[in-house]
Amino acid sequence: MKKQILAFLLLLVMVLAVPVQAEGIYVKDEAGILTPEQQQKLEAAAAEIGEKYQCGVYFISVPDFTMTGESSVREAAKYRYRKDDLGLGSGDDGVLLFMSMDDRKMALITYGYGNTAITDKYNQMIRDAMKKDFRDDDWYDALETYLEMTGGCIQAARNGRNYHPRPSFGQRLIAIGICMLAGTGVAWLVVSGMEKKLKSVAVGTEATAYAGPDGLKLTVREDDFISTTTSRSYSPRSSGGSSGGGGGTTVDSDGFGGSSDSF
Repeated sequence: MKKQILAFLLLLVMVLAVPVQAEGIYVKDEAGILTPEQQQKLEAAAAEIGEKYQCGVYFISVPDFTMTGESSVREAAKYRYRKDDLGLGSGDDGVLLFMSMDDRKMALITYGYGNTAITDKYNQMIRDAMKKDFRDDDWYDALETYLEMTGGCIQAARNGRNYHPRPSFGQRLIAIGICMLAGTGVAWLVVSGMEKKLKSVAVGTEATAYAGPDGLKLTVREDDFISTTTSRSYSPRSSGGSSGGGGGTTVDSDGFGGSSDSF
């Protein structure tokens, strides 16, 4: 009996020693494309966005979206959003990136305040930004981009501003190089022009040195100020507001926005 208990305890220790990739609240990697450490980092980043801006940002990967019984990857994403009870607050506000790995299809859907923050324009921008890493099967970097850009859109929307993505390190280096070359070129043109206009000069010792070929001419002009007239016209301001640079969001009859794509 003691041997059986000891064997059971050893087996229990061995099972507990095996690392298990726990399913997170925001990041659910059911296809197993992330390491446990990567999932933990993404989970923490997504949780911070949700807590700070009260709009959930989620990721779900599955081997095959048809396991849900839906006919398209977008419908499968909507199914999981409802089934997993995603979204924060009374409006279930949130954004979900849903990926089907076998057929390399994804859907980026929005709900509630997610529709306000992630417009059609930003939705396309985020998907395009991830595709380069997706083509290289670099899932973690692509999901970091997803969280950074989605969080930036939500933050900008909460502050009443348009979202402007931060340029990458390479883009910043290129911009700096272009500015330096342009500045050097302009400076060279200015200096060259000044050099061409330079002439030898000397102090004139006679009045004739400062007179033109026809001699020195002096003229006098007198102006008498009589009156002035000021005219004003009223131009009313437009009462219509600006829609901003983010555009609008196309929303289904069931309240979901967003679109699907291949990667």
